[in-house]
Amino acid sequence: MAFELWKQGKLADRLESDVYEWAEWYVEDFYGCAIEDLTEEQIDEIYAVADDDEECWVPYLGTCLRSICERWEEEQDEEE
Repeated sequence: MAFELWKQGKLADRLESDVYEWAEWYVEDFYGCAIEDLTEEQIDEIYAVADDDEECWVPYLGTCLRSICERWEEEQDEEE
């Protein structure tokens, strides 16, 4: 039987989940508040880092940071 890699999708989901959890923790620790309490300026800073390939080079991290920002924006829209 030849070597095969199975369940790579599950691995990718797990890695993305771990990176997202870490990104949430990092953002909240860095700014000293919950994500929902961030300002628009702080969200813009996070977007800028997420889009900078030199600053944000870990796979999934940019995607996760952008997801955090998008979730924040959706919550802001719901409050209006």
